[in-house]
Amino acid sequence: MIIGNEDYTRFQTNLSSESNVSFARNDAKSFATYCEKTLGIPKENITILYDAISSQMRREIKRFVSKAQYGGSDIELYFYFSGHGFPNEKKESFIMPVDLSGAEVNEAIKLSDLYKDFSAFSSNKVTLVLDACFSGGGRNQGLLAAKVIRVRPKENLINGNLVVFSASSGNQESLFYNEKNHGMFTYFFLKKLQDSNGEVSYGEMYRYLKDIVPFTSIDKNYKEQSPKVNIGYQARTNWENWKF
Repeated sequence: MIIGNEDYTRFQTNLSSESNVSFARNDAKSFATYCEKTLGIPKENITILYDAISSQMRREIKRFVSKAQYGGSDIELYFYFSGHGFPNEKKESFIMPVDLSGAEVNEAIKLSDLYKDFSAFSSNKVTLVLDACFSGGGRNQGLLAAKVIRVRPKENLINGNLVVFSASSGNQESLFYNEKNHGMFTYFFLKKLQDSNGEVSYGEMYRYLKDIVPFTSIDKNYKEQSPKVNIGYQARTNWENWKF
């Protein structure tokens, strides 16, 4: 399941164009192409959403989770999101549909609930790739209330065979790579898949990202951006050896 939420002003006319997320649709489209052409995932097994509203995201996530429920223990799930993340007043993290602003964050998709849903069934492997930040800032600016202050969101402890690749750490922003028309994190994630023809372990991917993304972000955006990985309890001993 792949989501690229770029245009937040279509449904929220009170937001300025700076609240849109540059290149999120391109991120999602490219990620879908790599899933099919490089990782060999059948096209009919790929769901891609552009500029998804809340009801649409919830409906498709429910359908996606149901595949894990009925697909058996050998099923593998990939979930990709490029768009705004946002923290609530408790510093809990949410991914944002395009029809909700920072003032309505508690109506968005709570990350901890997403992790819980994905770990509820005995899937062989669940991978989340999140090109969003959850500090209240990021590509390009934030959503409404995000312009006030950035916070350090809570870390989520997760169970199950989950590995979560996130674009940034702490109160950092998730930035774009303007000359490549991508989010910085997504560009290098896909580049590693391309250069390795998909034959790369999760450990190799993380080590590559944690070196190249901060270096390039400082060079191009004059800001730090350090990707991180969050690992479910059942995957902690072997996640680095997983292959895409």
